Amino acid sequence: MPDTHDADTGDADTGDADDKQAPDAFKGVFREDGGLDTDVVGRRLPTLVELLRHQEACFDLRIDFDTLSHALVSTAGTGLRDAADDEELEAALRDFSIHHLHELISDEDAEAACAVLQALTEDTSVSRKRRQAAAAGVGLASGLPDDRGLRGRGLFDLLLRISLEELHAQEDLKRRADADGGLNAKDLEQFWGKYPALKHHYEQRYRKDVQALLQAIDDDVLPHVISVDLAVRGTHALLSAVAVSTAAGEELATDRAAEILRDTFEDDMLDGGRELAIARWSAAAAEARAAGALGETSSEPGSDADAARITLIGTCDRATRIAAPGSPGGEMVLFHAYMRAVVEGSFHVQDAPEAAAARAAFGESGLLPEGVLGYAKHLAARGDPDEALHVAVAGIEIWPDDEGLRSLGTVLAEAHEGTARGKSHGPTYGERGETVAEDGLAPDATDGDDNDDSDDELDDDELAAANADLSK
Repeated sequence: MPDTHDADTGDADTGDADDKQAPDAFKGVFREDGGLDTDVVGRRLPTLVELLRHQEACFDLRIDFDTLSHALVSTAGTGLRDAADDEELEAALRDFSIHHLHELISDEDAEAACAVLQALTEDTSVSRKRRQAAAAGVGLASGLPDDRGLRGRGLFDLLLRISLEELHAQEDLKRRADADGGLNAKDLEQFWGKYPALKHHYEQRYRKDVQALLQAIDDDVLPHVISVDLAVRGTHALLSAVAVSTAAGEELATDRAAEILRDTFEDDMLDGGRELAIARWSAAAAEARAAGALGETSSEPGSDADAARITLIGTCDRATRIAAPGSPGGEMVLFHAYMRAVVEGSFHVQDAPEAAAARAAFGESGLLPEGVLGYAKHLAARGDPDEALHVAVAGIEIWPDDEGLRSLGTVLAEAHEGTARGKSHGPTYGERGETVAEDGLAPDATDGDDNDDSDDELDDDELAAANADLSK
């Protein structure tokens, strides 16, 4: 056995940051004829497996979990699914590797693996033992393509086994969660500590989902969910700032617009604003599903229109999940929808009368108090007192001395408190024992809005036209 093997013994698992000339990690990996020294590589395999499992730089070398999952539930994975014991599982795994592994790996994957492992061999903050293991991995990954065109089969066999182990661990975690009614924080912490690549995978997927939703908002794939009542403060502040900049002959910078809206976002979303926006995405997905199930769409299965409907459902479902309370990505998505609505005037409206009432609230340099008052009255008259109160409160904050807004806000607040008391304590009874309804806000006959407007159904083209008109 060549003396070069001595480099593989007695390695402490510490870095060589202070070594000006770290030992050559590749020493002993290749024979003089250029072939791999299987004895050296074989001794380094256990450390290589640990490196692939726990070194963050190696997490993205995993066989794509979604692609692998699809392969396992197809006919290709029959042997793996039906294995009765470890011996049959091992035989099925070898068969799967021989016949299907090349379908899961691209030439780019092999090049990426070589690059990552090569970088680790040169990183003196990594222990010498791990650098030597990374060199063995480079040797495995740089072999010639086999008869199926797969380069680096030795390395990707290891990654296949690691990826399968992590997928099985994930499924086991789900079963435990279902059986025990959930998992506590300690269980999850231990699981992520044992399988850090899975945690990395889901963090990366979460980031991609958030970015995809931001793009879907920009591309109008996600329906508009921010109505004027959820953006009164932001709309007035931004339009006022634009008017000041325009008068000074300047253009309001995008960063400044974002800063202004961040200051108003929290207040505009108070009292159920987030929940309402999320509910609108959920309702859009449900409506699209129902239309497909009832055959109400004019699109044939597989057509572009049907694909757009399916994309809408998936995107709305993702938005509903990501935007759940407490999600940092959800706040980003909601703020992006909020900012786009205010900047572009692309607000959610229920019908043409709402579009007209909302449009009347806009002036040349901001919102108009009489227009905001009229919009609030419209919302109350159609049966949305909570949204009306939301608008009235925002209006009072902007114009604290406006008597119309203060009067309407007082009536709406008293009605809201009465409704809350009724829900908490039951009905109020008069002297004879009869039920007495709490005072509410009756439709204002002088408002100019007809309550029957809510019965007028608008088709998609009319509603789109109303949105487009409002954005002007």
